[in-house]
Amino acid sequence: MTMVFRRMIVVTLAAVLFGGCGTAAVLINREVKPPEMRYRGASLTALTFDSATLTFNVSVTNPNKIGMTLGGFDYDFLIGGATLVTGQSTEPLRLEANAENTVKIPVTIPFEDAYEAVKELVTAREADYRMNAGFTFAVPMLGDMRIPVSFGGKLPLPKRPSIKLVGMNVESMSLSKADITLQVGVDNPNAFSMLLDVLEYNLEVGGKQWASGKTEQQSQIGEQSSGVIAIPISVNALRVGADLFSMLREGQTIDYRLSGNVGFKTSMPLLEKVLLPLNLSESITVGSR
Repeated sequence: MTMVFRRMIVVTLAAVLFGGCGTAAVLINREVKPPEMRYRGASLTALTFDSATLTFNVSVTNPNKIGMTLGGFDYDFLIGGATLVTGQSTEPLRLEANAENTVKIPVTIPFEDAYEAVKELVTAREADYRMNAGFTFAVPMLGDMRIPVSFGGKLPLPKRPSIKLVGMNVESMSLSKADITLQVGVDNPNAFSMLLDVLEYNLEVGGKQWASGKTEQQSQIGEQSSGVIAIPISVNALRVGADLFSMLREGQTIDYRLSGNVGFKTSMPLLEKVLLPLNLSESITVGSR
């Protein structure tokens, strides 16, 4: 038993005997100080086009000459006054006398929930957030004590690029095959540049596979800009059938399905390399040179 703890017991007994419980509480409060909380900032530890993870760092200092225990914490993460994420931890942390510890609170924010809560964020580059947390301590002689803390900051909101098949042009035709250029358009709505690095594709028309492959032709797309990547393919008349081949020759509108993956490199930290699924089912009018 430490000297400080013995002193507290003696003070408590004396106060109860001569001054009552109210006096004892006052004297204990003089002996035991509440933990000191300091917000040390937040770091963006994970980022996709669907969510972000922020890790909040809070230092907890025990200014007393006796140890105490952090019993856990709870938090409420808000954007635009709306609660998006709540959570808690009940894992205890022992705080030694006159020692400082850092508590990390990771919070993952789904962007879809943010857009649903605040419609204006659908086109916003970032959002202001507020983090309200409470830390519960087991304090000797005083019981549980909850200390609230609150802090705010800005959350980046990267948007998925829009990918579409914007053109299907017949370059040349013979009785047996057609040489076609697919034009894949990419619209970047973000405030950072993107490099289309690789495109894996599978093109189906009328339920038949027309082409598949992989192109590593790079295309730089600036911030809030658009770009087009051209993919040359050859279509065999026997393979696609006479009717579809005739539609190509006549420049008709056809239904297609374009699937695969598109790889990007970006200048945004934690989004340096991204692979997005490609799944388009639409109609397009065949053009010609």
